[in-house]
Amino acid sequence: MDKKPVGNKIDVVIGGEIISLRSSESPEKMQRVASYVSEKMAEVKSKSVSAALDERTRQLLFLLNIAHDYLTANDNFKRVNGIYLKYANKLGDMEKEIATLTMMVKELQAENKELKKILSGSPDADLYPAESNIITLPKAKPFRKAAIR
Repeated sequence: MDKKPVGNKIDVVIGGEIISLRSSESPEKMQRVASYVSEKMAEVKSKSVSAALDERTRQLLFLLNIAHDYLTANDNFKRVNGIYLKYANKLGDMEKEIATLTMMVKELQAENKELKKILSGSPDADLYPAESNIITLPKAKPFRKAAIR
């Protein structure tokens, strides 16, 4: 039984050679990866010291450059993700505080209404109209945390 290869097939140019790739990634992403690799290869070859190096050493320099870029990007992601999580947690705390304060306002509004009822029977009732404007707060939108990979 023949198994059909899974994924997208694309021909890309890396280092001047046409290479056929198959991946579950989109052809656009595969082309971006191939272009990046080709650029890094050209970068290593363009260094003046590269001409004096053997092929194996040039390949190691190429791999070191790729690893450096990956680790730098990963460090930046972790830093930015840490900042995001810090503010996401602060936002969550603020939402809890808003919910608590909203509940307190509702309780005070109910208490205010009851006191106005009590005062409406007193001789000073005209100083405290039962139909005054009650402050209402806008409803807070729920916070949705983004998926983090």
